[in-house]
Amino acid sequence: MYEQRARDILAKNIKKYRKNNKISQEKLSEFLDTTAQEIFKIEHSDINATIDYIGRIADVLNVSLEQLFSEEM
Repeated sequence: MYEQRARDILAKNIKKYRKNNKISQEKLSEFLDTTAQEIFKIEHSDINATIDYIGRIADVLNVSLEQLFSEEM
């Protein structure tokens, strides 16, 4: 239950910060040397990303890990 909630929060925040930075899924995938399909799956909580991979996403989006896991009130 908690794991799914954390994945959902992470997915929502990755999508939000990606859009705030005006970065497409395709462009983010290029920065991370992966596919747009993988970014889509992460943003829809379909796959688990490692903490190292999440750290790379945070770097590209210029946000902290805390921001990616933060639930807005």
